[in-house]
Amino acid sequence: MNKLPPQNIEAEESLLCSCMLEDPSDVIDMLVPEDFYKSAHRKIFAAIVNLNKTKQPVDLTMLHTQLSGMGVLEECGGARYLSKLLDIPQASNKIHYAKIIKSASVGRQIINKASKIINEIYETPITNGNIIDLLDHAQAEMLNINFDLANDNLISFPDLCTKRIGDYEELSKGTIVGLKTGFYSLDLLTGGFFGSKLIIIAARPRVGKTAIMLNIAKNIASCGHKVGIFSVEMDKEALMDRLIASISGINSIRLATGKIGDRDWRDIHDAAEKIYSLPIYIDDTGGLTIQELKRRARKMVKKGIEIIFIDQLSKLRGGQGRSEYEQRSFIVNELATLKKELRMPVVLLAQINRKADDRPDKRPTLSDLKSTGSLEEDSDIILLGNRPFLYTRNPNDEGKATWEIAKHRDGATRTIDMMFDDKTTTFYEVTKTYEKQ
Repeated sequence: MNKLPPQNIEAEESLLCSCMLEDPSDVIDMLVPEDFYKSAHRKIFAAIVNLNKTKQPVDLTMLHTQLSGMGVLEECGGARYLSKLLDIPQASNKIHYAKIIKSASVGRQIINKASKIINEIYETPITNGNIIDLLDHAQAEMLNINFDLANDNLISFPDLCTKRIGDYEELSKGTIVGLKTGFYSLDLLTGGFFGSKLIIIAARPRVGKTAIMLNIAKNIASCGHKVGIFSVEMDKEALMDRLIASISGINSIRLATGKIGDRDWRDIHDAAEKIYSLPIYIDDTGGLTIQELKRRARKMVKKGIEIIFIDQLSKLRGGQGRSEYEQRSFIVNELATLKKELRMPVVLLAQINRKADDRPDKRPTLSDLKSTGSLEEDSDIILLGNRPFLYTRNPNDEGKATWEIAKHRDGATRTIDMMFDDKTTTFYEVTKTYEKQ
């Protein structure tokens, strides 16, 4: 393009001068040699990093010796250039100059990756099928550019140990460290939903997967946390009906069909007022591919979303493989990667196969997920739902429900007894007691 890439030679020189005159540890955590534009500066900074790692002083003599040992002294301009660097005005604020250098480096990385993406597009025949793959690849490439000036992801064992002890102290007080689901036992057993976790909500049809998803989403949003929902199966209007029904106590079917009495309007308006300010974002695009969902999830994160719900696995497209099992396993694997990329909980709804209906005991088990992709292997938490009334039709069972924490990678498993209000599609916990083991 006949243009000079982003760079700032003066900032590089001033920073190298400062590194030779005072402790360079603070900027070594922010920069890598490749962040410097000038080749000689990359080699000099690499030598500074090596000296710092071996706890040797970083001065003119030691730097000269280090570069000689690396066999690159002359490539860096020799002793004369090193002496020249010391005559340059020292950076008064190393962090500020390091950010300038890092910003220019990121600019060059963007240009390089964009150029490669442009070449790929020119060299690849564009079809309806592969344009989403190209877009997903382009987004992933850009997101892989490291601009973590604060180095937030790097933590020492002493700091990590201190942090976890603090977490244990909070948990021992009954404090929930993650996003509160609003269900006491579930929060107490899991610490709330937090971190890079893939959480599966699985059950047979009509048990209430979408209902408990909305209950949890509403409770999390009520605490001020932004929630994202991909409703691949249901329209957003139907989800809103369920939320208003849950809060107002009015049958959701009456809301959807307009059978609303005069006395209902006050309850509806009160419920709408509570829902109005909830920070919940819904994408109800049908037939989403996993690649398109990942792209939209990244956009949600830019809005400050802290947890993502996906309803549901069987409605997602784009899996690779001949069999349905292989296709769904691919989708689940992609979501397991996505939760790490986004560093937040991803909650996926999944339907259990019909084999559970053939057993005398209808309660689902982890083995029922074997034919539904790699759900058990890739998940961190699995919740299995059951409502016995659907099978027994016994009036004594009406409203009874259980949600079993059947898998918990970091903690205990337990069955939580609940009640389900079918008219308002709302789950309630039966008891709020939990004995510590």
